[in-house]
Amino acid sequence: IWYTSAETETKFSKSGHQYIKIEDVGSKNGKVALFKFQTAKIDELICFIKEIQIDLRGNRLHCTGGGAHKFSDKFQSELGVETYKCDEMASLQIGANFVLSCIEMPSFTYSRDLEDKVMLHKETNVFPFLLVNIGSGVSVLRAKSPTDFQRVGGTPLGGGTLLGIAKYLIKCETYEELIEISKQGDNKNVDLYFSDFYKGDHTPFEGIDMGILAASFGKVAMGGSQGGEDPQVKGIVEDGDTINGYKKADIAKSLINMIAYNIAQIAYLHAKLDNLNRIYFIGNFIKDYHYTMDRIDFGLNFWSKGEIQARFIGYDGYFGALGTLFENVDISQANTT
Repeated sequence: IWYTSAETETKFSKSGHQYIKIEDVGSKNGKVALFKFQTAKIDELICFIKEIQIDLRGNRLHCTGGGAHKFSDKFQSELGVETYKCDEMASLQIGANFVLSCIEMPSFTYSRDLEDKVMLHKETNVFPFLLVNIGSGVSVLRAKSPTDFQRVGGTPLGGGTLLGIAKYLIKCETYEELIEISKQGDNKNVDLYFSDFYKGDHTPFEGIDMGILAASFGKVAMGGSQGGEDPQVKGIVEDGDTINGYKKADIAKSLINMIAYNIAQIAYLHAKLDNLNRIYFIGNFIKDYHYTMDRIDFGLNFWSKGEIQARFIGYDGYFGALGTLFENVDISQANTT
């Protein structure tokens, strides 16, 4: 929500929101308050707008994504406001461009040694770069300039795939729950590594690291596990923290690795096609979770032979909304805090 008055600031003071102070954007000064509401709980957003007494009547509510169409009638009847529908991919790119170009320390890498973020200062020119948006599926966008960007690829194997399989196999309902379960897991109990096939230097692949993953869930396919499977048992049998003799935590960690490595490889191949070395990963799959960032960075480091390090952007989750706000606005001279 864009606002300028002290009165509005007071209304937001107890809401625990993030905000960006902006100067010289389209000759305007003010702040952008950032809030998150689940799509499934859209009524909470409507109640919130009513509670803070922001009168939207006669104005347009800038929206993007599927909800812009799904809830337009609801916004009209409940809030008396017309929705202005913005292109989803364009809004995403504009929002990311804004953060990368205007925030002092807009992005970061993930250090496996420090097990933490390493913040990066704003660059004079961030273009060109790849933006990998990991939602239910994955979209790969190439940005050559603030106005020259296009979707160049993607994959249906994304966060939706991960959570869908996890719900079926280990009965977790949310991504947060899956991450929590995985913390106690060891994927080596279900995955096959080259060291499981070959000993010492006896391998047909020259220079291969024996610690490299060969097949996700390979040990499950071969019937090996810590607990072991009963060949007479058909289907999925749940017993506390295990599924058919395999620990749920091990399965969770293997699933996350499988999706993260696949995304990292696809991102690397697109970068190689366009000779790019900046790749930014965003989306709910990352959601500031250290382990998913670690695995994406590990995968990208492996495929690029250490030449490319994964980058992530602050204010992730708000790019679409910011993009609708700054559509057709020159942000090149913006000052932010």
